[in-house]
Amino acid sequence: MTISPERNLLLVHQPRAQAMEDFVEIADNVRRTAPDIEVFIASNDSGSSVTRRNAAKRPTLVFSPLYLRYFAPRRGKVYAGQLLTKFQQMERFIAAGLPVPPYWHSGMGREPDTAALGDYVLLKGAELGASQGEEIMLMRTRSALDSAATRGDVFIQRFVDTGRYPSYYRVFTIFGRPVLAYKNTSTVARAALDASDDELGRSVVQARRSSGQTKALSEESDVLALANAAWKAIPEVPFHGCDIVRDEATGALYVLEINPGGNTWVFSRENTPQVVAELGGFDLKQQFNAFETIADALVERTRLEAE
Repeated sequence: MTISPERNLLLVHQPRAQAMEDFVEIADNVRRTAPDIEVFIASNDSGSSVTRRNAAKRPTLVFSPLYLRYFAPRRGKVYAGQLLTKFQQMERFIAAGLPVPPYWHSGMGREPDTAALGDYVLLKGAELGASQGEEIMLMRTRSALDSAATRGDVFIQRFVDTGRYPSYYRVFTIFGRPVLAYKNTSTVARAALDASDDELGRSVVQARRSSGQTKALSEESDVLALANAAWKAIPEVPFHGCDIVRDEATGALYVLEINPGGNTWVFSRENTPQVVAELGGFDLKQQFNAFETIADALVERTRLEAE
């Protein structure tokens, strides 16, 4: 018995940031398991007018890991990356009751709570795209507040001590389901906390490839659960690259950000060969059967929410 499609799934592909082969494989997985769903692939670099028109003939769900650039669907429930600042993300996490390090943003309109910030903080720019490890400085709280008074848009966050060799977890999720998770650990020790202000400011505070790091697959259940909760806090962004840290002394976890713009399609980015090499040649799709998991999640969402 032939089943006719009742709904459409529209995948929006970003050339040069995502391999088309990835989207074709995901589409094939959907077609194999869900004959009631017709799958289309559009380009995020163009209007894709023919695909856009054809996909609008039935209730549709639109999925794009990256924020929509040039493609605008004619109909459908849209799940796509969003341009959210660090401050906007933290506000959403707090509203959802998630653990975040206490912070102060220069645009908050109130004085910083120095007791909540503690003795040491991380200072970074608050504009979109500023939260890169090369731009983050470890400072004593008073020095950071003095510096903030002479700078523009800044974000000050309580320092979570993950150990002398800074580390963090990166969990990639699709609608909260993990598709890849690993832990990055710096191979360079950060400065001792009793070091001079200058030493602290120059210190490594995040594991980064440019300064030296190791990478290991991770499936710690509490980390995965927090990444799932982070998706529930910002559910309109379907594909998260969630960054989480663990306090070395207490074991407590804190969510930092989800990288919501969507430039996190780790399976076929420019640096994917480096990620694979750092994980010992591991196939990134294997840990959680990524493309089957993505297809299954998209089938579920399409059946529930196509419009």
